[in-house]
Amino acid sequence: MKNTLENITKIMEPHMHAMADMTLGSVGIYYDEFGHRAHAFEKRTKCNIIRDLMVEALTAYAETQSGIEIIRKRGNVLFGFNSEYVIKIKKLTGKLKACVGSTQTSMKFNCNVTDQGELFEGTETVKAYFGYIIPENSPLNPLIYIVANDEKGEPGVILELTPTPAKPVENLEIPDDTVAKPGRNIKIKQEKMDQNK
Repeated sequence: MKNTLENITKIMEPHMHAMADMTLGSVGIYYDEFGHRAHAFEKRTKCNIIRDLMVEALTAYAETQSGIEIIRKRGNVLFGFNSEYVIKIKKLTGKLKACVGSTQTSMKFNCNVTDQGELFEGTETVKAYFGYIIPENSPLNPLIYIVANDEKGEPGVILELTPTPAKPVENLEIPDDTVAKPGRNIKIKQEKMDQNK
């Protein structure tokens, strides 16, 4: 399997808007539920909560889609797309790198190394991160990416995801009784000021 932008776009295209939407939803839930005390959380706690919300959302989505397999392995939940890409959810740095654990499995995933116990038998898969970056000045509008690293653990193929475009408002009708009519006077009521002041 070649790790190219063309390949990853072809596989992920049917799911890109939905995955971006679930990222926005997960970040929104985090700030709705924990925003008032988020400053007290360690950075890792915040990342874990958002990741868990994204895993939950992508699991529910995967159960309704053909071509996406939910993989539970050593306490992690990964997602297989068309037996060609294996996706892990992670927060990304500004340089589009994921925080990698110290285990051999994590390091192999980060460098796209094929394991003996490959996740899809007889198939060499590309490992990629489905991740987000939260801009400091706009936390409810995360930047969302799928990043497949090269063999050195550097971002090799980068696919930016965008949310479902908003539907344009068509034929918005304003009821007649709210439209200002010519010659209509608007009176502003003024309260009498206290004479003692």
